[in-house]
Amino acid sequence: MKKKSLMLYCTYSDYGCQWTGTINDIDAHLLICSEGSTRELITGRSHLNICPDLPIQCGITGCKAFIRQEEQESHNTCAMSDHLHMAVQKLSLLEKAAETSWKVPFTQLKSQNSTWYSPGFYTSPGGYKIKLNVDCNGYSIALGTLVTCHIYLMEGQEVTITLLNQLENKNHSKLTMSLNANDGMER
Repeated sequence: MKKKSLMLYCTYSDYGCQWTGTINDIDAHLLICSEGSTRELITGRSHLNICPDLPIQCGITGCKAFIRQEEQESHNTCAMSDHLHMAVQKLSLLEKAAETSWKVPFTQLKSQNSTWYSPGFYTSPGGYKIKLNVDCNGYSIALGTLVTCHIYLMEGQEVTITLLNQLENKNHSKLTMSLNANDGMER
């Protein structure tokens, strides 16, 4: 009984190689294929990092375009005004993180049942939005004995979720959702 085997074409047939053969012979052929000298055979995990045909996302923050690596320079040139507009929008959304000083006169601290709430502030650009609450007469077990301070985490303008890919290709996925007061979260 004779086994039939499938005929294969050379990996470089798109570049002019006319070879056909069986799967057993392909490895030997690729070692001597003259058409392969113009393009390197890319295999395994390294393919995702160096393949010139693999679409990548534009590296400019806010640009959603997926382009081939070799087209990145021309994309940056053609979309320069769009990229600049996105950068200006991003900068306008950032708030300057500064030291927050909150002074309360000592005489006001003496008044019974006084509670103060600070305005909301950010811990850093793009950081957490928090506010401070001071109970002058204490709270819970400290009632009447201590001044208590509470930090509240506030709702910000947007939520960013990042999924970190632990493989060597580092193809992380990031999703930013803005708060829409009427509908809740939106992409």
